[in-house]
Amino acid sequence: MNGSAAGLRALRSDVRDHLADSGVDGPLGGDVLVVLSELVRNGLAASGDRELGCSVEVTATVVAVEVTNTWPHPAAVPDFGTGVRPPGDPDAGFGLPLVSVLAVRLSVDAAYGVTVVRAELLR
Repeated sequence: MNGSAAGLRALRSDVRDHLADSGVDGPLGGDVLVVLSELVRNGLAASGDRELGCSVEVTATVVAVEVTNTWPHPAAVPDFGTGVRPPGDPDAGFGLPLVSVLAVRLSVDAAYGVTVVRAELLR
């Protein structure tokens, strides 16, 4: 996906359709869309609005949201455990803590300039 508002709207619409086709709706469907939006926004901000890879996998037990991007340098990889918000922007730093509340598992795998952030929500 690209970093435009239209690109994010199209992605959310596609994911909403995929979730409905997979029998995921109601509060869980809304939570998945919130997680998707937060991970995409963070990925775009950290990678300088480069294109991202996104996937949503629905199994019998979880819905997994995965965003893959390139980070400008390793210092930009998020630290999920500190609760410290980035300086300079009073509106920044709330997304990943929100995702960590909604997800049963949240992971980051960063290697060779590519980062994969994955959140799993219980069905």
